[in-house]
Amino acid sequence: MIYLKAIGFSFVLMVLFGSCKHQVVISAEIFDPHCGGAPPSLVRSNRPLSSQIIIVCEKDSLVVALSDAGEAKIRLARGSYQWYQFSKSLTVEQTYAVVMEADRALFEFTGIPCIEQWKKTVDGVFSVDSDVDTLKLVLRSNCYSRLVPCLKYTGPNYE
Repeated sequence: MIYLKAIGFSFVLMVLFGSCKHQVVISAEIFDPHCGGAPPSLVRSNRPLSSQIIIVCEKDSLVVALSDAGEAKIRLARGSYQWYQFSKSLTVEQTYAVVMEADRALFEFTGIPCIEQWKKTVDGVFSVDSDVDTLKLVLRSNCYSRLVPCLKYTGPNYE
């Protein structure tokens, strides 16, 4: 009987400690690619992503506010995660309004289906286990349109 209690207690401990959340530091950055012109310096750094991101796992999702340095401390359970820039939580109509603020002389809008697909596209994936204490997330921006989706750069129109 004592053995059964010990086994039961051990099982409870394994479940409790196996599902514990770990504190992790998120460091989120925006990578701006070299888009022509003079080559960039060898020492090139990304700029911090200093807004919010959405983290999604199999059972839950959460919005994480990042500091001006692009960092946040949060607690996450072991497992696999996907992350999205917060702007993907806007409606298609709200995103369309942002896209339409771009200079129409330089950009061509590629369509509502592009926005719908962009909203579904994961910006990155990561895993958390007991060995992870820092996560580096990098969001790649586009040449010219940066983080505004569904714009095709047409350049200036010289007539």
